[in-house]
Amino acid sequence: MAEPSDWEAKQREVVADLTQRSRAVEEALSRIKIRVPSRNGELGVVVNAQGHILDVRLAPQALRLGTAGLAQALVETIKRAEGEAAKQAAEAAKPLTSDPRITATLSESRQMRNEADSTRSTTR
Repeated sequence: MAEPSDWEAKQREVVADLTQRSRAVEEALSRIKIRVPSRNGELGVVVNAQGHILDVRLAPQALRLGTAGLAQALVETIKRAEGEAAKQAAEAAKPLTSDPRITATLSESRQMRNEADSTRSTTR
């Protein structure tokens, strides 16, 4: 059996490793800025890793779309930008999400949340 000091040293190494990975992921996520133009170039949007809109640019031809056309182009473009942001964020998070220790913890957390949700819905 390992000595307590060996176990503590190993745990400190694990925490240091996860802390370093977490900081690297946070840094990568903070750099993600997705710029997506509408299909016909009437407008463009910029979103961050969380899909939050940072900027919207309208070209002069955007006003010729009318309110319904402009709204549709805007929603469509935002959805495409959000999708790309989600892909890039997932890729940036791989140093953490591919770690078996973290995936096991996330899986247990989801299971506990699902069980709690199930219990709440049956008691209503």
